[in-house]
Amino acid sequence: MAYLLSTPITRGKVVFTQACVFFTGIFLIMLITTISGFVGYALFLNEEDSFHALKFIQLNIAALLLFFAVGGISFLVSCISNDEKKSLGISGAIAFGFFSLDMIGKISEKVEWLRHFTIYSLFSPSDIVSGDANLVLSFSLLGLIGILTIAIGILFFQKRDLPL
Repeated sequence: MAYLLSTPITRGKVVFTQACVFFTGIFLIMLITTISGFVGYALFLNEEDSFHALKFIQLNIAALLLFFAVGGISFLVSCISNDEKKSLGISGAIAFGFFSLDMIGKISEKVEWLRHFTIYSLFSPSDIVSGDANLVLSFSLLGLIGILTIAIGILFFQKRDLPL
């Protein structure tokens, strides 16, 4: 980071480039996954009723946005933290905490309310496949979480002093 910041490029450009690389990476992973799904269908299944292309694409878009939101939160934490270990620990704790709340909420109806405190509740593969998901709401919220956390992370990174 010291090397990057010693160049005549502003902090904003450096951190914005990092955010773009992050999004490009997860986009390419999901694009390859989606294409591989279609190739796998064509090579191995080839039964018209067993594969619904639109639902498969919707499922992959939802997964992309979930990764974008979780990654955005981790990006924000890394832009605020001074220490790499602390950043990894906090990001992992948040992601695992959300996942744990979602899993506990799925175990019993008595604690189902816990799912409302996690972003994983916005990703419901079974609802997407059955056609019961509110895609506009979940896509919008996941995208908004990703965009806001990355934007806030960029703002924090531009303003803070770095212990290099």
